[in-house]
Amino acid sequence: AVVSTQSGHYGRGKTLLNRCQKEFFREKDDEKLIDGKIKQTQEDKTLTDQKRQDELEELYYQRSKLKKKMLGNINFIGELYNLNMISAKIIQMQCITNLIDKKNTGHLDDESIECLAKLFTTVGSKLEGDASEDDKKKQVFEDSYAQFKSLANDKNYPYRIRFMIQDVADLRDNGWKPRRQEAKPQKIDDIHREH
Repeated sequence: AVVSTQSGHYGRGKTLLNRCQKEFFREKDDEKLIDGKIKQTQEDKTLTDQKRQDELEELYYQRSKLKKKMLGNINFIGELYNLNMISAKIIQMQCITNLIDKKNTGHLDDESIECLAKLFTTVGSKLEGDASEDDKKKQVFEDSYAQFKSLANDKNYPYRIRFMIQDVADLRDNGWKPRRQEAKPQKIDDIHREH
């Protein structure tokens, strides 16, 4: 894996990517563990209804926290690419392709699709621009994007996931410009200038 920065240093970017990759896969393992505990708790006949509900609530909270961390990790990787600390090849081959390839091994889970949507939203514009310079890169991008977009037609996924995919498609159709600007923190002087 080639990791580069604008100044040509390789160490820091590669270290960050490796750490993010380890975290991502560890989080997926932790998610499976939590899902197993949820199933076990649901089937445990020795628990009172209140105790079962309390334990399930805690497990759902842990899973929610893990999901936020996973999406944050994906967003961070995307931002590293936007800052030229990770090459397009890494984003395309190690991130996007690895997530999409899960489809070939069976059902692509909702969290992986959500990660793909977040990644395309974060890096789509730059990745497509970088790929447009080379026919082979452009074809790889188009193929992976087409596979991702085709998931919107799969009735096995909930509407929330299918609409998320459609939102990414709309974003690309609009030149990777969001329909509405995301609210970000502003300085007080900037707020006064706007009003």
